[in-house]
Amino acid sequence: MTKAGDIIENPVTGERITFLETAADTGGERLTIDLQLAPTAFNASTHRHTKQQERIAITEGELRIVVGKAEAQTLKAGEEVMLPAGVPHVWWNESGQPARVRIEYEPALNTEQFFQTFFALGRDGRTNDKGMPSFLQTVLIMRRFEIYDGKAPVWLQRAAGAILAPLALALGYRAEYSGSETRAPASLPRAAESDA
Repeated sequence: MTKAGDIIENPVTGERITFLETAADTGGERLTIDLQLAPTAFNASTHRHTKQQERIAITEGELRIVVGKAEAQTLKAGEEVMLPAGVPHVWWNESGQPARVRIEYEPALNTEQFFQTFFALGRDGRTNDKGMPSFLQTVLIMRRFEIYDGKAPVWLQRAAGAILAPLALALGYRAEYSGSETRAPASLPRAAESDA
């Protein structure tokens, strides 16, 4: 179980999270994280949270972000953006300097477990160089955490997930991944190899 003060890192995307408030701390109302970004850190892909809003506040450095269909904008320390549920977004740090961001998710849902899963896959080399897991692993993650690709319609992703999830499970994938405790089968190709 994630606790306030826990720290996780994703070496592929250049992100380091310190959990400030967990779902347990806030009765499920909010998850708050401190996100430290390497000089070239990035989101793995454009995505949307279908059941929660997200507030991103820059505390150090700067961040490039695309929200919805708008042009990319640069947010600097002291600036913030509120993302309503369902709005596609993606961000990256191209400043060449470290940055720091405080993010609040409301409600908290199971987003702590999403980060634990996504970062563990990155640490274990089970993503491509853009930080994305294999397609079937991603299908299970999207369904479990209600975080979907930001470009395709959610209804289509849900329909495809309903069809493909049983296959992914049969092949040994799990929606939650914690590294050494629950590993995708060794016989399956890593995302970097299969997505090349």
